[in-house]
Parts: sequence; C-alpha cells; structure tokens
Amino acid sequence: MGKIKDWVRNKAALLTTSKRIRIGVLLFGVIVLSSSVLVAGAVIKRQANTANSEPTPVVQVESSDGEVAGATTEVENTPTPTPLTTRRATATPSPTPTPATTNNQPSSNNNQSSDNSSNNSSQQPQNNTTNQTSSPTPTPTLIPTQEPTPTPDNTPFEAEWNVSWNGDSVSVVITANKPLQSCEGDIKVTSGTTVVGSTSINGNVCTFGGGTSKCHATVWAKATSTNDETKEFSQLRSNVDPC
Repeated sequence: MGKIKDWVRNKAALLTTSKRIRIGVLLFGVIVLSSSVLVAGAVIKRQANTANSEPTPVVQVESSDGEVAGATTEVENTPTPTPLTTRRATATPSPTPTPATTNNQPSSNNNQSSDNSSNNSSQQPQNNTTNQTSSPTPTPTLIPTQEPTPTPDNTPFEAEWNVSWNGDSVSVVITANKPLQSCEGDIKVTSGTTVVGSTSINGNVCTFGGGTSKCHATVWAKATSTNDETKEFSQLRSNVDPC
C-alpha cells in the first residue's frame, strides 16, 4: 500500500513538472511570435515610407580642370541609386587694370536676351573693353649748363708794403687789392753778406724777411697779381733805420 502511494505521488510530481515545462515553452513561443510580428510590421512600415519618399538629387560641381567636387546627400534606407546633376563652374573674369593716364573713353558692350514666352528676362554680364593708347612721354631736352664768364677786373692793381727793422733783421709785409700769384724779395748791398728768407703768399698778402749788417743795404720786393699785374718796391735802410 505504501508503494502505491509513493508511485502515485511520483506520478503527480512528474505531471506537475511536465505541466510547468509545457507552460514555459508555450510562453516562450508566444514571446517569440509577438517579437516576429512587431519586427515584420516595422519593416513593412519602413518600406512603405521609403516608397513614398522622393529621392533628393545630388549636386556636384565640376571645376574648370575636369575634377568633380561636391557633397552627396543620401536618402536613409533607400536602395534606389541617386541621380547626379553636374554643374560646370563658370570662370569669373578678372578686372582689367585701369592705366594712370586716361586718353580714350571706354566703350561698353551690353548684351541682353529676353524670353517672351516665360516673361523672364536674363541679362548677360556687361563686357567693358578699354582700349588705352598711351602717348609717349616727351623726353626733356637737357640744356647744357654754362658757367658764367668771369667779368674781368679792370680795377688798377694797387699794393703797399711795410718794412720793419729790428737791429740787423728786417721783415716785409706786402698787401695788395687783388690776389697775388707770386712774390719776390731781396736785400741788395754793394759789398758784404745778406740773408733773405723765402716769401710766403696768403691770398693778397705776401711776407718775407732777412738780415744784413750794412747800413747802405737796399730792400727790394716785387708782387705780381693773378692778372699778371706787377708792383715793385725799393727802400734804402739808412733812410729809415739809424744804423
């Protein structure tokens, strides 16, 4: 009797465990099926939205050297290839430099085209062409510089001298009204010795000196101007110096 009860109890436990497993499997299947339905609905909705949306064209700009540069706009989740529109860049004309000297009026060519069917008028850019003819700059004639001709000095040549004795030594200073080019000096005696120093010229002044022990000595000098005018001087010592 105890074995029968144990067997019944074991069968009941097995049935309970099997029932729980079946319920778990069933719940898992329901979850998987619900997820599949949700995913399928989302995919169908996305494809419907993609079919209704229009593709956005992609604009690419082709430069003057043939290279294509631009940004491509892709429609999200659209397998359809995007059409490409190629736009060729228009070179901007560089401004014509205006010369500093303007002699001719610039001529303007205005080209305008109108479309009567669409009532839209497009105006072409104005082309301003400047024909500039520059006249040669005259070369100034160089006038040779003529030095002024010196006016001849017709003033008479005048000069004076000053003789100073100090014992047996004598000094002579000649002052003229014109510049001097040469000056000569000497002490003349009939006998005996004399000493005469060299003459010195500074503009229109001449100086020299010498010495002698003779009372009858004669001091002589000659001054010559730059115009070759001369003046001579002579003086006896005994007339001015009580030797």
